[in-house]
Amino acid sequence: MTTIVIQEGNQTRKISSDDFPIKIGTDLNSDIVIIGSLSLGIAMIIDLIDDRLVLQMINSSVDTKVNDNKFSGNHWIKDGDELIVSDKRVQFKISANQIELNIENVSLEEQPTQFQKRQSESIFQNKTFQKAAIGLVFLVGYFLFYLFTSKAVEINTMPPDAKVSVSGGFFPHLKISGRFLLRPGEYRADYSRSGYFPSSLDIEINEESSQVIDIKLKKTPRYCYIHDPARC
Repeated sequence: MTTIVIQEGNQTRKISSDDFPIKIGTDLNSDIVIIGSLSLGIAMIIDLIDDRLVLQMINSSVDTKVNDNKFSGNHWIKDGDELIVSDKRVQFKISANQIELNIENVSLEEQPTQFQKRQSESIFQNKTFQKAAIGLVFLVGYFLFYLFTSKAVEINTMPPDAKVSVSGGFFPHLKISGRFLLRPGEYRADYSRSGYFPSSLDIEINEESSQVIDIKLKKTPRYCYIHDPARC
């Protein structure tokens, strides 16, 4: 007949096959009591089937490991197996004549709380979050590189209220305080105004920190005829 011994601290209990299953949970009536909400109740059981121990998960919300591997479901227990559930470590010693369960406390400070675990899994280990974070870092780096390597370019038109847009290059064409921020390279400035011919000008931005480009628009014949025929 196999002797079944539960060793916890200085207390030794001998049980028989009639005492199975061994209940593990937060319920005070559990055979192995773990830290957690009382509403959790029984987290798992250890049953004896044909003189073999089997571990069965009842509530998967409890952080559980068997031999350092995350556990869920069922597991046939072998000699030398180790179960860590919440604040308890259970080591199994199985021989032909005796089954021994050695129970000791585990420091919870070394284990992540359920909140930390959920945060880690739902945010930092989330593939979408990781891709978004990488994209954000790239975007910030891209913008900072553009900002610190761009030159301030002032495009003056005659008349001064003409509409000007810039195209070309691989970076944005921000306009701040009347100046375009452009990296060195070739661009095209398109300009237009009512009463004047719309046109464009190829411009080249060099390494100078501040540059000025002057553009004079040409009046249309109809504008000249109506507004200033003597000067057209």
